[in-house]
Amino acid sequence: PPTGLVALTFGTAGLRAKEGRGWNRMNAVTVALTSQGIADYIAEEGEIGEGEHAPSVCIGFDGREGSLQFATAAALSFASSGLKVYIFDALVPTPLLAFATRELRCRAGVMVTASHNPKEYNGYKVYWGNGCQIVPPHDAGIAACIEEELPIGPLPDPAGSPLVADPEAEVGAAYLR
Repeated sequence: PPTGLVALTFGTAGLRAKEGRGWNRMNAVTVALTSQGIADYIAEEGEIGEGEHAPSVCIGFDGREGSLQFATAAALSFASSGLKVYIFDALVPTPLLAFATRELRCRAGVMVTASHNPKEYNGYKVYWGNGCQIVPPHDAGIAACIEEELPIGPLPDPAGSPLVADPEAEVGAAYLR
């Protein structure tokens, strides 16, 4: 954020704040910047490839107002960094996102939800490839990447991008087993 402004802080497994305008609120800009930071962290880990060898991220969202918009902003940011993105096209429970992250062998997963918080809040929970919420040292590494000046690449058209896909067909039946 510009000098002197208080930014939304990446904390325990992600972000959580009231929705609204500004650097200290949940909105498409803070979600895109956070997603860019995660993509940069994955790149620092040496995980960037191309095409089918590109690392992937799975994204789910709940029924809160704004969740689909934030999930889409995250997907576009990840895809602009060259990551393959699996984004559910309907709301899903958090355990399904965690399972899909592991089942699809994604490098990370993001669940847009504020769970038990009041309705004016939303959140962005980050899961690692093992399907668990991030823990040290990943949390600090991701936070450091987010805090850097982050250029956001040109955003792809999600409908026409080979990097954006719905994972339901691949993980739905396996999850219900």
